[in-house]
Amino acid sequence: MADDEKAQGIYCCTPTISGFRMLIFPDGTQSGVLGLNEILSDLYDEGKEVNVNTAEEITKRLSVKNYIAPSARQKYCDLLMKEYKIYVDGRAKSSEKRCASCKPLPDASRKRRLLFRLFRGK
Repeated sequence: MADDEKAQGIYCCTPTISGFRMLIFPDGTQSGVLGLNEILSDLYDEGKEVNVNTAEEITKRLSVKNYIAPSARQKYCDLLMKEYKIYVDGRAKSSEKRCASCKPLPDASRKRRLLFRLFRGK
């Protein structure tokens, strides 16, 4: 390598891929998947509970955009059930926080009065 050439890392120039997520299996194996966040969100919005059937549904939907080897399908189901549990717990906690600090929005006439007071001198 010449002195004027600089070594570049593999992540320096590559754009991030929207919806890409890395799964790490209990044995340390890693697999990158596309669309998992959207699938988890859709299932949560559909009211799916954390169970084996939901894990199989996630694996089925995930296999549309990603190759899942038949021999690894059960490992994916087990891991995705844990991932969905984490997702559901996180959404429940964030909605509790959001609701605990929520204040009702002022009605439109009150908003106008407040804005008028703020900007009447300008």
